[in-house]
Amino acid sequence: MREAPALWLQNGSCHHPLLETDAEYLINNPIQVEEVVRALSLAIVSALILVTNSLFIFSINLAEYHAWIPRSTRYLLTSLSVGHLLTGLLVTSWGVLPTLTECWPYGRLACQIQAIVRGALRQQTAFSLVLLAMERYVRQVNFEAGISMFTPALCLLYSGATWLTSFCLYTIIVTKPDGYQLSYTALAVCEPYYRSLRVLVVTSCLFYFPTTMVVMYCYGTIYSSQKLIMKNRQALMKATLPMLVGTSLANQPLRLSEEAQNTESLIRCLSALSLAFIIVVTPWSILQVITSVTMERPPARVDFTVTLLASSCSLLSPLMFWLLNPRLRRTADTALYHKVWCWSSLACCSSGLVDPLSADGRDVQPDLVAEKLWGEILERTARIERNGSERNGCSRSHRGQEVDC
Repeated sequence: MREAPALWLQNGSCHHPLLETDAEYLINNPIQVEEVVRALSLAIVSALILVTNSLFIFSINLAEYHAWIPRSTRYLLTSLSVGHLLTGLLVTSWGVLPTLTECWPYGRLACQIQAIVRGALRQQTAFSLVLLAMERYVRQVNFEAGISMFTPALCLLYSGATWLTSFCLYTIIVTKPDGYQLSYTALAVCEPYYRSLRVLVVTSCLFYFPTTMVVMYCYGTIYSSQKLIMKNRQALMKATLPMLVGTSLANQPLRLSEEAQNTESLIRCLSALSLAFIIVVTPWSILQVITSVTMERPPARVDFTVTLLASSCSLLSPLMFWLLNPRLRRTADTALYHKVWCWSSLACCSSGLVDPLSADGRDVQPDLVAEKLWGEILERTARIERNGSERNGCSRSHRGQEVDC
């Protein structure tokens, strides 16, 4: 068993009970430059989390974008982004003032609630990434099973179950006596406090290891399957196309259909989100294990940097999906241009990052190589069949001799 956390909350104010005012406390404990840098970093990250996730939720739920993403995937991504948005709204932004004052001015009840929210949102992010990976995996290996197992209604049910499980788990942990603390060396926010090292190890492993193994296996299998399908398709095309369209057209690179390209782009975006999650939370997970083994707090700078890096996952997820998905950028840019009068002067998306749009949000100059290729195939096949029919009709008997037209 670990020792109880320090009793740092005796009243609802930052100053010591023997001092008269908060100003007297600040005079005796001046704010240092390092604390200002930490508070400023935390404020910037919090603001970016709120802006990026709000824009992402707005963009992904636009009616113009519904045709390019399955509804079940859209629900799961919205659930993931809502969790990130709440992280910036209820967790990181509340640590700016305590970072400067090294105390918690909001009271014991607010600290306990934030500790529950902090742990639950962290676990909910892992659950959401696992659901997204499994949804893409099942659709790739067995499309019919994916349709039946991940319907929009079932995805809402899965998402609701993960939210309920996360909050119930950390409510049980935090509501115990001494179940929360102010992590003043990290982000100066309230976090769950694990009296038992077993609980600390179990929760850390539940957060990191199952998520890492599932997403790496799912997306690794998906990419291997796609590579094998493309290899078989290319072999089939090389064996049949020269006889139908000639060598020149058959030697052109094989291009996917628009639907296949959209699916491939979606998988690439989701796998990038999972990879970013693994990269930024790995140092934090290792630090948790080391802390539980050594029973010592890490250096304040290391603790702050690692925890802030892990919290930046809430910023990287919508940002990476936005950057890797040009169609989402174009759709959102068009919608904001019509709904926000100053968007044309504020947005960076219109200058070089996106292509021109038609009225319905589709590309003005789509790639027509695949369509032209298959058009040549159908035209050549129809010509061969027509010539064969004409020759059979022209073959007739004339005065006992067969004459060909």
